[in-house]
Amino acid sequence: MSIATRRAHTGAPAARAFAGGPVCHHCDGRGQPGDDMIVVDPIMLSKLAWRHRWTITASVSVCLLLGALITLVQTPVYRAVSKIEIVAPDTGEIAELGIAAADPGLRAVETARSRLVSRDLAGRVVEALDLTGHEGFLAAGSVSALIDRFASAGVGSAAAGPAGQWAETARQRAIDRLADGLTVSAVRDTAIVEIAFRHGDPQLAARIVNQAVASFLEQSLDRREHASAIVREFLSAQVGTASQRLERSELALIDYARQAGITLDADERAMILESIDRVSTRLSEARERWRDLDRLVAQIESGAAVSLPQVFASETIQATRRELMRLRAAYRQRQTTLKPGYPEMRRLSAQIGELERQISGQVAELAQSVRLQRDQARAQVDALGAERAALESRQIDFERKNVRYTILRRQVDLARAQYEQLVAALNDVSVGADLRRAGASVIDPAAVPLQPASPRPLLNLGLSLLMAGFVSIAAIYVREARNDAFAGPDDVEHAFGLPVLGLIPSVGAKRFEEALLAGNAQLNEAHHILRGSLQASIGEHAMRTLLITSAVPGEGKTALAFLLAQQFAAIDRRVLLIDADMRAPRLHTLFRADNAFGLSNVLTNTARDSIRTPVFRRSAARRVDFVTSGTLPPSPASLLASDRMGLMIDYCRHRYDLVIIDAPAVDGISDATALARWTDATLFVIAATGTRRADVGDALKRLQAVGADPVGFAMTRLPARHARKPVEQPRTQARSRDRRADQRRRSSRRWHGARGTGPVPDHDAGPFMPDVRGHLA
Repeated sequence: MSIATRRAHTGAPAARAFAGGPVCHHCDGRGQPGDDMIVVDPIMLSKLAWRHRWTITASVSVCLLLGALITLVQTPVYRAVSKIEIVAPDTGEIAELGIAAADPGLRAVETARSRLVSRDLAGRVVEALDLTGHEGFLAAGSVSALIDRFASAGVGSAAAGPAGQWAETARQRAIDRLADGLTVSAVRDTAIVEIAFRHGDPQLAARIVNQAVASFLEQSLDRREHASAIVREFLSAQVGTASQRLERSELALIDYARQAGITLDADERAMILESIDRVSTRLSEARERWRDLDRLVAQIESGAAVSLPQVFASETIQATRRELMRLRAAYRQRQTTLKPGYPEMRRLSAQIGELERQISGQVAELAQSVRLQRDQARAQVDALGAERAALESRQIDFERKNVRYTILRRQVDLARAQYEQLVAALNDVSVGADLRRAGASVIDPAAVPLQPASPRPLLNLGLSLLMAGFVSIAAIYVREARNDAFAGPDDVEHAFGLPVLGLIPSVGAKRFEEALLAGNAQLNEAHHILRGSLQASIGEHAMRTLLITSAVPGEGKTALAFLLAQQFAAIDRRVLLIDADMRAPRLHTLFRADNAFGLSNVLTNTARDSIRTPVFRRSAARRVDFVTSGTLPPSPASLLASDRMGLMIDYCRHRYDLVIIDAPAVDGISDATALARWTDATLFVIAATGTRRADVGDALKRLQAVGADPVGFAMTRLPARHARKPVEQPRTQARSRDRRADQRRRSSRRWHGARGTGPVPDHDAGPFMPDVRGHLA
């Protein structure tokens, strides 16, 4: 998987955090991420929660405090409940008219529910209980209620109006308060309706609910009385209309039968249809025969009359043909010995001609006979077509008369049925029976509630905890979204798919130089582990040149290269440390040397024989040499990308066991990418604090674009809680890097030809400049 692909799978920090840290997709058998699903890691979630424990604690505390305050300041509210059963109305008298609902019970429940929350019913309750003057009904803290009370006492402004206007305003406000507070809900799959009302006074809440039920029953009785009168009046009018309609329908049927003067029955229709079927069958047969004969005539017209079926079926023509064939055979037989003018030959020729004329005449007679038959078949088709058209016209006339008669008769039957139904419905209407049925019955009257419905401490506590969870998640998400740094070594490995080979602990900036010079045991141990991880990851002999770089400056790569060189020298490796940072060199300060002459002078060929400063300098550490960056050039990238730099690295590779190159950061410049082409391996340095993952991803993409393959990461400035032994890479990767290193060594022979490596020269013998210049020439 490429670096770009790994970064695409990584996603935003906040998304990784809430998915349990880094994103892990479907994995194949080798543990490589797939592309489909995000897997939640409980361990990473617990680490994330622990990292933001104070945020979670603060969110929970604030939400619980708010919930407790809301619970304390809430006024206790009591809820009175009553249940009634809705009886579906008897719609038998009007169901046959098509105006009854498909489900009368459901319609009755919905109608009752709408009426219970209506303003008309609320007005009845307000008037019955005199809620307009009730001190505890309207909200005591309502601004409008206070204004109304001042107005009623004569303290309000002149705009408040007279007392009558205030009374009407108070009544309307009481109706609004009651209509808004009264809740009606239907019990599922039943005809039971539940009526409830909330108020701070439990006795008043129970009185309001019971009065609402009583007002509903009274309203139902009034409505049914009025409805019965309307139904009786409606049915009376409909009976008169139906009687007139029936009379007109019967007169129309009689008039049409007299005018048509016909009697329609089923036998006449069957006879017409049978005749049409019989004629249609004969017409189909005649058309088929006419088409066959027409094809034979077309054959005759094309000159192929001799191929007619009638010709082959004629015994006379066939016998004449056989005789003709016999004479032709005899003529050909004698033609071999006799001349055409011989009497016998002339006699045979005359017989043959006569037979041919007979055959032609007979064929012509048969062709004329076929033409006559074709004309007769055509005449028969026309006659049968005319006969069927006449029968169809007769059938259409029959059906037209039948349809008109049927329509008139149906109208008579329908008018008679409607008239009879309306008369029966009018006779069955009983106003007294309807008035005795209220349409509902009380199941449970409202009792005075003993416990308040709100506030509910447990519910408020649960809502507070739920709100605390949402607030905590939002706060953590915002913090993680704004934090683009790495959470630790595991985050780096999951993000880019490369191992963290070394963890360098954090040492105070003021004490760093002192720790290096004093040989800090913690730093030495960390670099010792890093050296072992590099050997296990790359291979014992595959790594001869190692490039050390980072995404941005200030990651501690120079100090890491300095200590890593000493670690390899401790295992009897001849190590050369090259400062390739020609923009902000710092390696010479760690070796306490000057930077007047170094790598840039070698690459630009500005060294003179009079200069006695050596290119390769020996450090205080045993078996460690170093090359400073030299004079700062105007274009470092061009020098590092030149073939002279490749020859320089190849020269050093053959004279040292390990060449470590301290390269500039990748960010914004091409120095590190140019050097990566000449080295066997690249070690990427990341600071545990302050390094943005976007910068690291971009840097890895640029390195991979030039063919570099970073072996892993080294994390510097790491807090003590993350210190652990890095995971070593598998041996298969080490073997692959061995092969790549061999390829680099073979390709380097194009530069130095057949020159031998030779022993490492004595550093005290001179500046080494002649050997380098001779190799680069």
